[in-house]
Amino acid sequence: MWSLANLLTFLRIALTPLFAVFMLSGDNLLVQWAFAIYCIAAITDFYDGWLARRMGGETRFGRFLDPLADKFLTIAAFICFIYLNLIPLWMVVIVVFRDVAVTSLRIYAERKDKPLTTMRSAKWKTFLQLAFIFYTLILLTAAHTAWVHKDFSEFIDMLMKPVALYYAMLCLTLLTAVTGVIYIIENLHLFRSIETHQASSTIKP
Repeated sequence: MWSLANLLTFLRIALTPLFAVFMLSGDNLLVQWAFAIYCIAAITDFYDGWLARRMGGETRFGRFLDPLADKFLTIAAFICFIYLNLIPLWMVVIVVFRDVAVTSLRIYAERKDKPLTTMRSAKWKTFLQLAFIFYTLILLTAAHTAWVHKDFSEFIDMLMKPVALYYAMLCLTLLTAVTGVIYIIENLHLFRSIETHQASSTIKP
């Protein structure tokens, strides 16, 4: 459990609330630090998986905790964007509901010794979410950096137009919802096999 890879995952979870507090502080320096913290957390996401594979330390606990830490970080960023009036609440509710549902299925499958595999469409969903988050964070950080905002304020405002962020997040929300439905459909056979196994175990004397 306390492998280096898992410690990096725990670090990412610990950095998440710090990132959110700094991002919502309204202080220029703290917002810049929030972006730096998010980048550090994102780097740990790469290295914990790399270390686990390289050192032969991949564990069931690590495979479960790693995507969970990613979801905490992603949801924290989206919640910050809601408070900053950049994206609407209802879109984030859909994203969170999908992630909670899929995570619950993962926990259930893990407990039944039937771990779920991550779909390619879900990986694309994660990549596009991260791209949107980094895009928005870079612009927010630029807006809170005096010398950058002074020279590029019009350009920053153009890239952060509410309508552009709204439709980009709308596409992400639809993609997230669709991948959730596909996830359930593609794993129906697994859950049926678990139920069948449970039923047969129950009837046995």
